[in-house]
Amino acid sequence: MTTFGVILRTGEGTELRQVPVNAEVQEHLEYMLQASQQMAGNRHASPFQLAEKYGDQDVATLEFNDPLAEGLRSIYDAENVAFDRDLPGLSDRIMAYFASFRSDTEYWLGIRQSAQFKSLKDKPLILFGDGIWTLSPQPIFKLDDRFDILTDGSTVTILSATTFERVCDLAPAIRNAATEGLEEVARQMPYLDSERLQVRAADYTQSARLVADIQRRQDLNVVTQDKLELESGRQGIEYEVVDGQYIVRVGHEVGLLML
Repeated sequence: MTTFGVILRTGEGTELRQVPVNAEVQEHLEYMLQASQQMAGNRHASPFQLAEKYGDQDVATLEFNDPLAEGLRSIYDAENVAFDRDLPGLSDRIMAYFASFRSDTEYWLGIRQSAQFKSLKDKPLILFGDGIWTLSPQPIFKLDDRFDILTDGSTVTILSATTFERVCDLAPAIRNAATEGLEEVARQMPYLDSERLQVRAADYTQSARLVADIQRRQDLNVVTQDKLELESGRQGIEYEVVDGQYIVRVGHEVGLLML
């Protein structure tokens, strides 16, 4: 049995709505499942790392019971999801759509983030049929070719880390990891005042990812203060030295993190 639904943003998190679809839509959703499984099988998958930078072609995996997948488990385990036929009316709150595939032996869940829901409300599309251009009397939504997240209740396959992080609300965890990472960076580079970087990483996920990249470097302990100051000057990164501490100026934190 194949079902379709959407994940809605709420003031307290997310909630689910099931949307009735016909056999043709179910067939396409099943195609998306197969395409996603094939894509995952054809590419090297690495264990998902919090705050790692993933590209469009990267595949990561995670155990279904991992604490980071808590938000996904709540969707997978949801029962008696309410039906809602007013999909255009929900468009402002839709984060992603999902499809579940149940048989006697398997249960798969696929999730896809899509910006196309924004076009569902009061925005009819131009269609081409029988050689004549016309306006659709109803809003139209185009399904995708594959899912961003796939799970069978054992392993989570992540084809889009961005979607996984949004669905599981991992931004706070990413920023917390960055704070811990900066503590390690400061230990290896004791002349670096990391307080301003801590503030930046706590407020911006992009900066938190850059911290994770720095933490994984193997040469931090050989980066002297003289070398850091020299490279900062070359890259136009403004800083000051106070009581022997390198302090980056406000607005140049990202530049420093990208060195």
